Amino acid sequence: MMNHCPKIGGRVRYPGCFDECGRPYHVGPCVGTVTAVYERDTWGDNVDWDDPDVEPGVNVFPTGRAPENQWHVAVKCDERPVPWPYGDDLVFAPSVGDLIDISPSARIKRSRALKHRA
Repeated sequence: MMNHCPKIGGRVRYPGCFDECGRPYHVGPCVGTVTAVYERDTWGDNVDWDDPDVEPGVNVFPTGRAPENQWHVAVKCDERPVPWPYGDDLVFAPSVGDLIDISPSARIKRSRALKHRA
């Protein structure tokens, strides 16, 4: 799985969500193109998100930027995965850490790494 955020236009594989019996649920395996990046902030552990007076950016502020593998990206699927809960729009936003980079440059890097191991 990916530790660094792919670039817009990058090609990725999503392995899908599976239940304890190995059946796909929510979003099935798919391949697609990254169309947007959603960075994520980190927040203090003491923030009571159930408090109606908490207003992010007004009286509660981020403590930093989350690691890239916790960000999300919009992925436009090449084909409709099975299952697919999002109607006709073939775009969803998985976590970067759930993706596999399949761009040509990633394949070259993996190939070189395997040659160095041998």
